[in-house]
Amino acid sequence: HLSRVFKAQLGVSPYQYLGRQKMMLACHLLKDTALSVKEVAERLGFDEPSHFTRTFKRVLRQHPRQFRQHGTIPVL
Repeated sequence: HLSRVFKAQLGVSPYQYLGRQKMMLACHLLKDTALSVKEVAERLGFDEPSHFTRTFKRVLRQHPRQFRQHGTIPVL
């Protein structure tokens, strides 16, 4: 029931919403801190930095290091 109501109100599932929020936080951490990609991945609860990198690239279409240098924080 919760998932249906959540999706009806926000247009995405709770899982998708949390994933977007994690990627937004990742963007802010990459831009606003000197944390390494590995440290950002750990803070966001990824067991492997490579999983974080793959997820970040799939969502934002660039490597986290490229984003840090040239990216702008999107509205997801």
